[in-house]
Amino acid sequence: MVMENGKVIVRIQGIRVAFSTNLELLNVFAKSHFSQGEIVTDTMAGASVSQAAPEIEAHLEWIEGMPPKKEYREIFPGKVRLDRDIEMGEGEIAWSRIDDFTDLRLRFLLEGNRLRLTGQHFFSLSRTLLRNQIKKTWYRSSLSLFRQQRFSTILYYMIYYPSFWALQLQGLFPLHAGAVDLAGTGIVFCGFPGCGKSTLSLGLLALPEARLLSDNIIFYDRENVFSCPEPVLADERSLKLVANASSLLHSLGRQHGYGRSWHHVDAVRLVQQTTPRLFFFVGLGQKTTLRRLSGDEACQRCESANWIAKEIRRYLVYRSVLNLLNTENLQQDDMSTMRALFVQGQCYELTVGWGDGVQEALDLVCTQAAAVRG
Repeated sequence: MVMENGKVIVRIQGIRVAFSTNLELLNVFAKSHFSQGEIVTDTMAGASVSQAAPEIEAHLEWIEGMPPKKEYREIFPGKVRLDRDIEMGEGEIAWSRIDDFTDLRLRFLLEGNRLRLTGQHFFSLSRTLLRNQIKKTWYRSSLSLFRQQRFSTILYYMIYYPSFWALQLQGLFPLHAGAVDLAGTGIVFCGFPGCGKSTLSLGLLALPEARLLSDNIIFYDRENVFSCPEPVLADERSLKLVANASSLLHSLGRQHGYGRSWHHVDAVRLVQQTTPRLFFFVGLGQKTTLRRLSGDEACQRCESANWIAKEIRRYLVYRSVLNLLNTENLQQDDMSTMRALFVQGQCYELTVGWGDGVQEALDLVCTQAAAVRG
């Protein structure tokens, strides 16, 4: 991460995003979120940083209040309404209602290979003016917390998703999964939200030869998987599993849902990419078991998990809108790419038993990794 002229410049697998906002609290949140990258202060930022123009420029305007009512009769000059909420002009798209995040409005402008993104986020606690004023008065001591609850989603729409789209043009695709490199053996944990991917990924970090890529989202091509910069979410069970390596985790002091907290992993235990040899589709059950899967079955399950995980499901809609700007050279054959990736490794269904089943599952993973290494 680089700070330049009040902007947070983030690198995601080579794609640079310059993010700015008028809300200082969000700016601080973004800097903390991406603080494991390269950090350069305003006074340190030199000409070398300025000369490297980011591929994506994103600015969010935070607006206190409800969004104005739309008049569908009004169409901006030079634009065509493709949908009730999407207008398109020469290299530009206005997206005025996002189903999963209705308080956000976006505009995209594609200039050659450079994407400019502007957003407006309307912060309100009710859909009516009077109720919004009453609630903001009643909850005035908690307004800062309520605002912060929107920040993680905003970073996805303003930083992660446009980066995902730029990476797909290079043949890299996002996957809802965690990944660890264990002594040179790439291990990928796939599965539905809440199945225990983060717990298993962090559990392996207790081993000195383990290096973490990501615990939530990774990128893949036909041969390798790549990291996505994001703090890990750890619950009490995960923290206990990595207790003997607790110095590797640095708390951000923020809570998320389901009793999980944000942590950065020490940079010495992170790795940018690995070649996966083992794929585990994780689930929960009465007892811990391991069953071999075919590559096609594993692909089908991963595709289903991608659609169910909100981070990826939202992106698939997002990229469909952005694809309207670029209909040439799109590499969207993510399923054939995934199949090619899975064929080179071994795929398993890993059922984690309730209670102490996590440690048993980790032992099975380590046994398979040792067998693969020979």
